Amino acid sequence: MLLVNGVWLNAGADYVNAEEKGSGTPLPRIPPLRGRMGLEFNYRGFIVRPELVLVNRQDRT
Repeated sequence: MLLVNGVWLNAGADYVNAEEKGSGTPLPRIPPLRGRMGLEFNYRGFIVRPELVLVNRQDRT
């Protein structure tokens, strides 16, 4: 989303909930809830993208 000329807001989130069909056991190596937010500054061909990534605790291992 464009905030002002040359500055963009980037955001996203993802979540996966996976279980074995037969037993309902959580599958290994499934990432927890994750979100990110960042800004993108574009000035005369230079781009700067600071970003914050937040991750929830995974307790379904």
